[in-house]
This record gives sequence, C-alpha cells and structure tokens, in this order.
Amino acid sequence: MLVSEVGEQVSESPADPLVAEAARLLGRPRADVGEVAARLGVGERQLLRRCRAAAGYGPAALRRVLRFRRFVSHVDMGEDAPGGPDLARLAADTGYADQAHLTHECVRLAGLPPAALAAQRRPAA
Repeated sequence: MLVSEVGEQVSESPADPLVAEAARLLGRPRADVGEVAARLGVGERQLLRRCRAAAGYGPAALRRVLRFRRFVSHVDMGEDAPGGPDLARLAADTGYADQAHLTHECVRLAGLPPAALAAQRRPAA
C-alpha cells in the first residue's frame, strides 16, 4: 500500500527539470553553486528551495554527495596503485581541494577514511 502511495506522489509531481540540470552541472568537478544558479537563470535562494523540494537537501549538499559518488566510482573502477589507491591523485581527480578534504568528507559521509572505504569495496582476491 505504501509503495502505491509513493508511486502516486511521484507521478503527481514529476521531476523538476531545473533541478535535474542543476544536478548535472553540480556533478562536475569544481562546480560552484552561484555559477550554476546564474547559468540556470535563477537566484541561489530559488535554487536552494527547488533542490530541497526535489532532493531533500540544498545544492551545496547535492554537490558534496555527487563529488563523493564520483570518488566512490573511481575506487570501484579499480583505479588503485599497488598497495592501495593514490588518495592524493584521486582527491584531485574527483574535485576535492586536497587529500585532507577528501578524508574529512569520506569520514563524514561514509563513516570511514578513504583507504578503509576503498579496502572494504575492493573485491576479495
């Protein structure tokens, strides 16, 4: 019953195309929320309201989640050096300011430092 109610809500309120485009733009490394809002022709507050309505959180949090997913995707593709991933390179490649920034975000979003997360996601040999 709950599944059908959720399905009805989704069909009654289709995805916001502006938020979909914002997510696409925010998914790029070094994306800036203000620049994305300007490119979409809305103010930052309007983008914040629409992102919250569609995704449950604002564009800055969306950017963080998308950047973290980009890091996890690189880890899952096996872009590891012998002995583990080159975290400084992965941090730069996925849009983090530095390895410390990656570590902080990884612990905050996944509860594990990047090396531990990578080891956990690595298939058993």
